[in-house]
Amino acid sequence: MASTKFSDSFFLAARAEIESLDLHHEIVDELVGVLRLEQEHIGHQSFSDGEIYLKIVEAKIFGLEKYIQIWQARLSSRKQTSLKSLLGRKKISDAFNELRVFSGLWKGLELGNISDLLALHLKEIIHYLRHIKSVWDKITQGKDALKRAVCPKTVQFLQLRAPAASTADRKSIIHAIRYGTIFQGVLENDKRAITRTLLNLTVIIPTIKTLHKNQKLIEIGVKILKDTILFDKGPRTTIRQALREEWTPPRDMRIETKEGQFLSLHNLTPSAQWELTYQQIWLFILRDFPGLSGTAPRLDSRKKPLQSCCIRDSATKRRFSRFTAHLGIVKSKKNTEISAKCTHCTSVHHAVTNSSADGEIRDRRCGRPFYSSYMQYKSELYLPTLAKTLTRSYNELPTSTYVLRDFMLSFFGPTSISVRTNEKPLKHSIFISDEDTLSESITSPRVSSDDDDVVEESASL
Repeated sequence: MASTKFSDSFFLAARAEIESLDLHHEIVDELVGVLRLEQEHIGHQSFSDGEIYLKIVEAKIFGLEKYIQIWQARLSSRKQTSLKSLLGRKKISDAFNELRVFSGLWKGLELGNISDLLALHLKEIIHYLRHIKSVWDKITQGKDALKRAVCPKTVQFLQLRAPAASTADRKSIIHAIRYGTIFQGVLENDKRAITRTLLNLTVIIPTIKTLHKNQKLIEIGVKILKDTILFDKGPRTTIRQALREEWTPPRDMRIETKEGQFLSLHNLTPSAQWELTYQQIWLFILRDFPGLSGTAPRLDSRKKPLQSCCIRDSATKRRFSRFTAHLGIVKSKKNTEISAKCTHCTSVHHAVTNSSADGEIRDRRCGRPFYSSYMQYKSELYLPTLAKTLTRSYNELPTSTYVLRDFMLSFFGPTSISVRTNEKPLKHSIFISDEDTLSESITSPRVSSDDDDVVEESASL
């Protein structure tokens, strides 16, 4: 924490600044109280980054410049720089500020990581923040009083719960509300409504903290895109827009339904083609990020770490290049970097293949996946999985595929396509039938193995 000291005259000026405003006396008393504590050097209790951020935003609304200085002084120079950058990016700061009413969410803000978050240039960050707001609006029934009841303890308990996919989470939620562990002081009728909503949520409950945790996986994806497609493109636009500038609509839109099998879609608008292209690129990255980046999944217990040369795979990179070419990404140049031959013990490569898990405990439901989780979802994470309508699961814990599906939907939104028939735009959602086959009411769908176009090469870990 910074140790800036202010003179007595500064505090007198700050107090005059506050009292000159036409504010309710309780607000004035609170602001003046903070000044008094600071002046007497006894106001050095610990505040989270989120609490400080909220105080600064509040002070900016009222135009209290000296009050802003007092709170900024509690931050390191790095965090002050990050704060300035965040407040200077209106769209993303507005999305953060929409969460101000849920004070319990803000303990998870990490100002030290904000600069890295902004450097990603992903509009999907805003989508995730709005996803947080949407979920917590539902939980609190849209009532301001219930939103104010969202304390850090409640957020900590509900964070990363997956009620629709986990019997263990449903039992824990019922018990916590019944015995007042969360939403303390809320009326019984409201508690019953909150319980019903929580038990019917089909998402993993997101928070500001989970945004920062998932940032670690998003960063890997952005680096892959920069290394393989975007190269030296500057930060003048978003990753999404930069990719679109490299894209030419293909004659046939192909959706990979599982490894090496494709469904051809016809009569799609260019915008629909692009949406499907963008999502499929990210799905490929999530399935094959070790081979593309050299970054391994996280270690399960007692596993030896892998060197990047054990993971990075030129065959995976070539397969990714062919995959994006089929989707219409024309690159200006190729990355000719060749991975060095690995000389490590073969058993290390196969350490992951024997891993298994019955489900994902809470602290494994965000960020870079673990070995066992990665091996489970790798063969399942395709576009039809995103579009599948979920029903309540009676498994004790959610599967890794469920977790990564939620990751994709939280950042990139649901899967839908626009079909233009007789010059009338129609929207159809891709969905999965009970037999898990891809269904779509469009003209002449064709399933092919596509052996001639995409040569599947094994990507070793």
